[in-house]
Amino acid sequence: MSFLCQLPVATLCRRSAHHPPPPGAECRSSRAAQRRILRHRRQKRHRGHRSHTGGSQGRRFHRCEPGGPAFQPALLRAPPPVCRRIERTRRTATARAPAADLQHLIAGPTTPRPVAFPYLSAGFRSGRTKKRCEPTASWHLFIALSYEIVREILSDLVAEEQALDQLLQKIAIRDWKRRTPTNNWSIQDIVAFLASSEEFALRVLQEGRAPLVETETYASLEDFATSGIDRGRSMRPQDVIEWWRGARAGVVDALSRMTRSQRIPWFVDDISAQTFATARLAEAWAYGLDVQSVAETQLEDTPRLRHIAWLAWRTLPYAFKRAGHAYVPVRVEVIGPGYAKWVYGPEDSGQRIKGSAGEWCRVAVRRLSASETSLSAEGEAAELALLIASTAV
Repeated sequence: MSFLCQLPVATLCRRSAHHPPPPGAECRSSRAAQRRILRHRRQKRHRGHRSHTGGSQGRRFHRCEPGGPAFQPALLRAPPPVCRRIERTRRTATARAPAADLQHLIAGPTTPRPVAFPYLSAGFRSGRTKKRCEPTASWHLFIALSYEIVREILSDLVAEEQALDQLLQKIAIRDWKRRTPTNNWSIQDIVAFLASSEEFALRVLQEGRAPLVETETYASLEDFATSGIDRGRSMRPQDVIEWWRGARAGVVDALSRMTRSQRIPWFVDDISAQTFATARLAEAWAYGLDVQSVAETQLEDTPRLRHIAWLAWRTLPYAFKRAGHAYVPVRVEVIGPGYAKWVYGPEDSGQRIKGSAGEWCRVAVRRLSASETSLSAEGEAAELALLIASTAV
């Protein structure tokens, strides 16, 4: 008894943890001191369990070794209460995080936060009192997926424009005056048109409908496109390509802050951000085909064609309306690169278009006619769709 009282408190508590004293033995340290010592050991063992560097802090006990989990009291084997509280707080914060913070987690700390989102009755909950409504987890998931879809299209848009940029760098400056067989434009005219088009799109994203009103001063959209080409002809080829690079980077940056369903004013009608980004991709790919024909090179089709194939099917109602025909749902079944099957339209439709995705996209951007391809059409509406299909929005 006297021997136990002469031992240090730490030694006494360590021995009592592994070899409890016989009944009736008394310990001079208070229960508070024992709890502090046990808490210190628990935190030390928790840090050592997570460490892989070795040493006294990083050693892991075998479960049957003295000091291992099988020999520890139940209080020491339980996870620290602080960790449980942190995990519970993290889950709650993730489930109820504002949409801006959720976007911040998805895209990284450098992405600007959106301005605001509409409060929809189906996606929000509120109590009996008139307090600010809180977004539900399903609404947060919808916003996150919208941003993810737009970023997927933007990544393919950047890749397509970069592929065209690399092709242009391989062409000698003296060949920039060569004409394309499609519209009798030179390579410099094509790049100038793309630059002016991207610059105009950036103005629409920043200013709204005001730039569209300015185009009404032109007799037609062809005259408006010619104005950008004339501007590019007075510049050096190096300046024209830098003009295009700066404009397209601004468009991608502006679209990265939008969800796929946000509306953007455009020539015919307001379109979604998803359609807007896909139209930019289709335009870059179509004029890239013209540059390839002048450079006498042929690039392989990529899985990025799935966006253009979708846009060609999505704009069929507008193409039928412009041609003066009533739209009948058409189903498009095409095979893309790597034997990927892309299907658009209702499954029970009797009007079907089948064939290669590359040929379907080239028909939609008016680089091939339907008679020059192996595409097959089932039904009168499908045959008419092959004649009037267009990605123009």
